Amino acid sequence: MSDKDFHHKNDEGKQIDILRAAISKGGSYFWTEWIKLPFEDEKSILLALASKFNSLDELTELLCAWLQEGHIDAVRALMEAVEHIPSTDAKSVMNYLAFVESLPMEYQYSGAAKLSGAFCAEPDLARACGLIFSVQSPINELMIIAWATAFGGALPSQAIDMATTISGVNSNIISCLLLHASTQSFPANQKAILESEKNILQRLIEASSSPTWRQQAWEVIVRIAEFSQKAEELLLHEMEIGDSPAIPALLSSITRGVWPFRTQPWTMKAVIERLFQNEITEPALLRQIDTAIVTCLSRSKMQSEALNLLIELGANRKINPVLMLERVFSQIKSKKDLCGKLLTAWLVRTDIPHVTLREMLTRCVIGRNPSLDLFTLENVDDRQRYNVARKLLGLLHDGQSVCEFVVTFAEEPSMQPEGINIAGQMLYEIEKEYPTAVENFLCERCIVHSKKTVIGEFYASIYKYCLERRKAIENLPVLDELRPTSLQTQILRAVRQQENREIIRGAEVRSIFSSISTNVNIAQGRRVATWIGLDARPQVFELNQYSHRVDLPSSELCDPIGGILRRAEILRGIE
Repeated sequence: MSDKDFHHKNDEGKQIDILRAAISKGGSYFWTEWIKLPFEDEKSILLALASKFNSLDELTELLCAWLQEGHIDAVRALMEAVEHIPSTDAKSVMNYLAFVESLPMEYQYSGAAKLSGAFCAEPDLARACGLIFSVQSPINELMIIAWATAFGGALPSQAIDMATTISGVNSNIISCLLLHASTQSFPANQKAILESEKNILQRLIEASSSPTWRQQAWEVIVRIAEFSQKAEELLLHEMEIGDSPAIPALLSSITRGVWPFRTQPWTMKAVIERLFQNEITEPALLRQIDTAIVTCLSRSKMQSEALNLLIELGANRKINPVLMLERVFSQIKSKKDLCGKLLTAWLVRTDIPHVTLREMLTRCVIGRNPSLDLFTLENVDDRQRYNVARKLLGLLHDGQSVCEFVVTFAEEPSMQPEGINIAGQMLYEIEKEYPTAVENFLCERCIVHSKKTVIGEFYASIYKYCLERRKAIENLPVLDELRPTSLQTQILRAVRQQENREIIRGAEVRSIFSSISTNVNIAQGRRVATWIGLDARPQVFELNQYSHRVDLPSSELCDPIGGILRRAEILRGIE
């Protein structure tokens, strides 16, 4: 051993001695010394701490005292030594589990997991605790969950064996929790499970009759159904019932990317469609559905089925899937190909409500360089393509985005010859609402395509028309007799100011912020002064100039009723 290693070993020994001595000085002092350690060899430190205690009961007693004093950090640190206690008995383990039950919820699982080392060293110890739980009345839910979690995580094969053989008043619950904690090891223990599957399934069904253990029981059944025909038949029977407690477990399975039905009589699409037919109102179940579909969209094998599900959900007039499945459509709008496929499928169909389509266009299309799915458009007739164009014109209130869709109709060879006619009609119609957006779009396309090409000549002719129309409008004479007089303008401004004051006053009355914040009115100007405290000098800041421009639909700006009627005329006859 070199001198450097000798000194390092000597320093570590001193640190351990200081830490062992700190235990008797209280949780606060122990934590202060604990955070000073480098933890290059954490196991040796924990072994040294564990040797400070004669038994698990002694350590548990100290942990309880520190927890009552509020030293939770010190408790979490010293709990690491539990798995290094040399030997213990079932009574001591039960006392420790009672302590784990008193921990804050976020630390209970990790606290129970510290028993894994003791269970691995003495497998009979875990079984002895299980026998105590099997006759316990009333049953202590948190303690039994903590024990099953530690046992199933440390010794899954022994846990599965005990789940099939244990008897007692609580045997069904114990079997359920042991199997639930051991589900990750099912592939390696298929043979043992199949040999006792009748007994296991019977225990799980009886446990599922209790609302407390229903979720764990069905999650285990779903995992067993991946390789057991009897469990699969049981799930199929539950699916026929309709509002089954097995559905949340199926959704959890989908989230893991596993579908338990090998014979495929029930698809994921059929399960979720049935849920939406029952008008779901539970937020937790909606979040599960949302997460399950997101998982399927991210997996290549299940993406097609998930997309078909969303297409069908769009036709459900009881719901608006865009609003209900926020995570799904947040992912879709970030993936151009998925967004294009779903949007095109909805636009082609006639049974998709306009409110759903409008929400899809607003959330997932504007500002995202949208496109349509060419394969879908190639497999429909010209009438359906015209309907797609009409829906885009009537439902999408963004000139730039509508112009982007024109590219698909005008420039894709497979869409011709009718595609360029559709594109021309769309551009002439868009120009009435968004002249600036159309001019900018056509200017860019004329640069990309030469006038010698058919598409270049097409864009150039419409661009020329737009410029001539703008010039004609600009050259119209100014008719002063149509302008309001200064008195009329002043009266109108006064009326609008009064309306705004009433609106603001009503909002302030209803607002919760009036009771928690101070209302500050700043006069118009470029400079503002602020005071911090009573004696502080005022600080004068220069306000930044700010301007904002938006290209409003021109027809609706001057004639809102006319704009509404125009869009209604475009959409008439489609649904």
